[in-house]
Amino acid sequence: MTNRSTSVRVLSIAAAVGAVLSVIGSGMAAAAPPEGSTGPTAGPTDAKHIKLHLIDGTQKIQSRKSARSAPAALTSTVASYSTTNIDANTGKSYPARFVGGSPSANATTTITVNLVPMNFVLQNANGTSTTINASAAATATAGSPMFTNTATKPAGEVTQYLDAYVRANAGKVGSNYHLLLNPVVKAPVTVTVPYGQWSTVGSEYGVLDTTIQNAVTTNGISGAYSATGLTMFVAPNVYGDDGTFQGSGFGGYHDQRGNYTFGYANIEANNTNLQAFSHEVAEWAMDPFVGGTQYNVVPGSSVAGYGCLTNLEVGDPVYTSTYTQVVGSTTWKLEDEVYVPWFFHTSPSPSYQGKYSMLGLTSPATSC
Repeated sequence: MTNRSTSVRVLSIAAAVGAVLSVIGSGMAAAAPPEGSTGPTAGPTDAKHIKLHLIDGTQKIQSRKSARSAPAALTSTVASYSTTNIDANTGKSYPARFVGGSPSANATTTITVNLVPMNFVLQNANGTSTTINASAAATATAGSPMFTNTATKPAGEVTQYLDAYVRANAGKVGSNYHLLLNPVVKAPVTVTVPYGQWSTVGSEYGVLDTTIQNAVTTNGISGAYSATGLTMFVAPNVYGDDGTFQGSGFGGYHDQRGNYTFGYANIEANNTNLQAFSHEVAEWAMDPFVGGTQYNVVPGSSVAGYGCLTNLEVGDPVYTSTYTQVVGSTTWKLEDEVYVPWFFHTSPSPSYQGKYSMLGLTSPATSC
């Protein structure tokens, strides 16, 4: 989940890729005064995010993954394959399940991403309301490097952001292995937020985190979207606030219920800042069923701002590392992601050019 804090803000995206084995599945009340006719506002000190996972409204860093398990039957859900990673320091094996087909098969997997504009009607104390329309954000995202073939990092291949990441991660640059995303902009959903559950925070809107989460989960598993794809709800300049309305909370997250995988991302900077979106999509690809006790647990890795990271969250270790990508006349902001060998201390790294991230980390994780 993407978190926001007065000193740091994060973005989550479910990342994809990793070591290769056989394909096993396929197809498959805020106390602070809120905004209104009266009431103070507060702003974050910078534009970074720190990701928090929340369970039933309780903030717990990296805790949501341990509260979910993979679907009992990996059918009628997103295409995925299983593999095993081995920690070079201890020799311990860690099973994992990643989105797509096994890189060893050298085939293309295409997955639909439902982009759902999440409109907000923010009720004011005086009976009026402030409306946030998310349609432009969803449409812009569909035309971004997340879904457009363009020369991209790390190898300059002409492809989509996630495909470039998973190919480099698996050491498959130049191969026929691909994980492609097909964006479909869906009809908007509207969330009405009572006075007291939101506030203006700097140039953005903080909506109570549980209000966003409940709306995303309710709509995400409603049957309106196929479980074989990823459903991402997006809104411009709306983050999930922890209830203090001082700028802390989340900017995005990914989750799973039953066979459905879904998430939320705050789209910023006139719909061109996709740090949260890229973070969450990448993390979804690498941990689609949100960990649990069976899949995608990693050796404890020390990550500034997160403490001891124990789930395969590829965006968290580099949440302060971003880059820009130009498509046409638009400059987009995207996030670096670490490769799977970073978590398992594999040396040398089997990923592209022996690196540990898209932007070229040269050392693996520090154990904790």
